[in-house]
Amino acid sequence: MKRTPRAFFTLLLASIMLLSLAACFGNSAKLTDNELSEIHRTEQELREKLVGVTWHYEDDPARAIRFDPDGTAEEYMGTIQWIEKYTFAVRYCTYYDMDAKELTSRKKDDVQKYYEYNAVMQYADEDREGKRFTNSLAFDGDTLLLGVHRLVRGVDFIKTMPDGLSVNEALLDRVFYDAENNDYRLFFAEGTGFRCNGVFLDGELLNEEKFYWGTDGDMLYMMIPTRPGGEGPILEEVNGFYLEADGDGYRATDYWNGNVRHFGPPAADDDSANRLIHNYDMLREAVSDWGY
Repeated sequence: MKRTPRAFFTLLLASIMLLSLAACFGNSAKLTDNELSEIHRTEQELREKLVGVTWHYEDDPARAIRFDPDGTAEEYMGTIQWIEKYTFAVRYCTYYDMDAKELTSRKKDDVQKYYEYNAVMQYADEDREGKRFTNSLAFDGDTLLLGVHRLVRGVDFIKTMPDGLSVNEALLDRVFYDAENNDYRLFFAEGTGFRCNGVFLDGELLNEEKFYWGTDGDMLYMMIPTRPGGEGPILEEVNGFYLEADGDGYRATDYWNGNVRHFGPPAADDDSANRLIHNYDMLREAVSDWGY
């Protein structure tokens, strides 16, 4: 029987519709229970690799973030006064409010094509409590890929002076000078110390501060008590340095960010240093009742 052009196009249209329906139904398949379980296993594996480590930003070592097993996280900007607190979860999602129920309600092809593993972060401070954001989460060997950043395992942030520190007598009865930072320091046997940026001719001190100190082997800890805003708890701003003998002084490598300083003897004609060593005992007595 001879087909008319109209019949031919009707048959072609019907075929196209059937193929479209087949494709549509085929793409509407949902995740199986096994596929969903595999997603949750991977979430758990990523979480286990993430927690219990202080991750330092590869391009900014003074900035770091730590995820703890209890679901809390802290981001450090290199100072005790600037710590951002969060809660977190590891999820396979496209945005922060997706959960397992949502995964099972969407097309498998879309889930597998467009979704990724994320660290879902929620602010814990009073001003932004409850606000959330996500960072994609993956690992390249031992390197953490968090959003657009690469982070590596590093040292833990020091929030308070360690216990059991000793006094290194080689640091006593002298002035140490860091020329790059114009920083003078005196160390006293009681575990207190004095620093300033110089002494004027009339004896006035420039940016004087009291600090506490102690050593553990080659590690020198120095802490300045601080109370931001003049109220609330007293915070311990702790800095740690690995000391290596360098002539009559020390090469001091910052524990937190790896920066190197040099604590050495000042020049013989350094008036500020001479005034400080002349008043060593007086300053030692003064700082005992000074500040926090």
